[in-house]
Amino acid sequence: MQNNKIHFKMYKSGKNWMVAGLMTTAVLAGLTLSNTNNDVVAHADTTPVAAQTTSTQPADVQQAQKAADDAHQAADKADQLKNNAKTDWDKKTTHQNNLDQAAADAKAKENSAKDAMDKALTHQNNLDNAAEDAKAKENSAKDAMDKALTHQNSLDNAAADAKAKADAAKDSDESNASQLMKDAAKAQKAADDFKPTLTAASQLYNDCMNKAIKAQKAADDYKPTLTAASQLYND
Repeated sequence: MQNNKIHFKMYKSGKNWMVAGLMTTAVLAGLTLSNTNNDVVAHADTTPVAAQTTSTQPADVQQAQKAADDAHQAADKADQLKNNAKTDWDKKTTHQNNLDQAAADAKAKENSAKDAMDKALTHQNNLDNAAEDAKAKENSAKDAMDKALTHQNSLDNAAADAKAKADAAKDSDESNASQLMKDAAKAQKAADDFKPTLTAASQLYNDCMNKAIKAQKAADDYKPTLTAASQLYND
């Protein structure tokens, strides 16, 4: 008696699943008893298993194949999305690093500009203070010169008055004229002796005035530098 059965086995070839059908045939042999020699002979014949590949796939196998293909495509798409996400993240990270570096550079430049502005402001203040000090010295020297000039004028006037009195007494009172002439000579000498002091006061005033002018000019000339430093810091 023969019994034929087909078994299906799935295997993968590349990305595709294949199905192979295996047919087995079994032959059952009868036992023949020999009455002649009382020997028992048993015969068993086996038919080789034939492998047969079918190209027709059952519906459930096709569905499994489609599900496997869909899963593979989904996996590929997920990998692509993952790679794209990593690329985007790397770009964003690089851009953020560039922004952070630019911000750090800008902050460093800001600090440098502020230092320059502070130094310029300090220098401008020093120049302004020097100009004010020079102006104060100029004013003090001018006051001293004005006082010296007033005193010089007083001495000159006193000498002129004494000379006039001496000249007037010379014709009317000879005895008194001699003393008046001496007084006039003393007054003129005092006026002459004070002239170097007036000259020195005048020279001091001129020097202080020139220094004040130079100091003020230096302060004024530096103001554009301070303005430029302030503008650079603001920018």
